[in-house]
Amino acid sequence: MSDTLRIGHNTGFSLKGKKAFIFDLDGTVYLGNTPIQNTINFIKDNYKKYKFYFMTNNTSKNIKEYINKLNHFGIPATIDSIISPLIPLIDYLNREKIKKIFPLANTSMKNYLVEKISDIVFTDNVQECEAVVMGFDTELTYDKLKSAAYLLADKNIRYLATHSDNVCPTDKGDIPDVGSFIALFDKTVKRLPDKIFGKPNKILLEPILKEFKESELVVVGDRIYTDKLLANNAGIDLVLVLSGETKLEHLKSIDKLPELIVEDCGELSKFF
Repeated sequence: MSDTLRIGHNTGFSLKGKKAFIFDLDGTVYLGNTPIQNTINFIKDNYKKYKFYFMTNNTSKNIKEYINKLNHFGIPATIDSIISPLIPLIDYLNREKIKKIFPLANTSMKNYLVEKISDIVFTDNVQECEAVVMGFDTELTYDKLKSAAYLLADKNIRYLATHSDNVCPTDKGDIPDVGSFIALFDKTVKRLPDKIFGKPNKILLEPILKEFKESELVVVGDRIYTDKLLANNAGIDLVLVLSGETKLEHLKSIDKLPELIVEDCGELSKFF
């Protein structure tokens, strides 16, 4: 803990008065399929005392898969406790009456879109496609990249991304995520997404902010450019864990440190 204290661990920070925790998943609760056990234990020990939400930008899995994964780790998560960019994305597609899309997405995400929008049509026809929807496509092929590039060259076709994380942390190391795909298309067709639905867009937290005051909430995450920025945008305290993407040396260059920095959530019990 000495390095954390030197970098900016807030010894005066308190979790008293908090009523709900908003947990990032990848890099915070687990790495790939490997649980971060101290954090799992903290959630399980406090599950009946506080409201827990689980927030992920990772759209390679649908919401039901996240519930199953958390349940496997012994966390009794339910559908109303999962926060995903897929939720505001689907709301947007319905509100804008967008039915014909090219999904840069894997089978899991495509199946979820079909489940929620029964008349959606997947097409790479530039004459009829209304939007390219970019998710974390773990089944990415060069043919998909070519099709998306041809479509995005037409400025009349909307460009939507579920999130902008550069990498996804796994138990074997970081792998390219949607932010890397965004950079690729910026180089290729000189376009950035018209709309990004995931962190740090606080639209993800709108349902929670109707139930709790900002001061009653705390975000727990491992990334400066998504979790910290989301917390800042929403006016919510952040507990930054060093179990995922962000490392101690990354904190030396940022202007405002998080409210609390810990190795993992095993340290949180001392801040109540």
